[in-house]
Amino acid sequence: MKQADILKYSRAEYVRWVTENKRPFQIVNDQAFRSLMKTGRPETYIPSAETLSRDVKNVFVGICKQISDVTSKFLLKMRRCSEILTYESEIQREVELHHRCVDVAQPQGLHGNYGAFRT
Repeated sequence: MKQADILKYSRAEYVRWVTENKRPFQIVNDQAFRSLMKTGRPETYIPSAETLSRDVKNVFVGICKQISDVTSKFLLKMRRCSEILTYESEIQREVELHHRCVDVAQPQGLHGNYGAFRT
C-alpha cells in the first residue's frame, strides 16, 4: 500500500472514530492519547484537530450530497409514477364517458344490432 493511501485511510479512520464515539476533535492534542497511538509505532500519523475537523465536515457535506442525489432521484421517480397514474386515470374517465355516450346513443334492446333497421 502506498504512503498516500495509508495516510488517506488513517485520516478516514480518525473521522470514523471521533464521529462514532462522539469524541472532541481536540482529543488528538491530548498527550496521553498521542503516546498511546504512537506506542510501538512512533511514525504513526496523527492529524491535527483542525485537519480532523475539516475532514469530518467534508465527509458530512459529501454524505449530504449523496442523500440529496438519492432523494432527488426518488422524487423524480415518484413524480413519473404520479404522472402515469394521472394519465391512466384520464384514459379511464374517457373510456367511461365513451361507454356512457354509446349507451345513450343506442336505442334500448338493440345494443349494436344495427341490422334491425334494414328493410
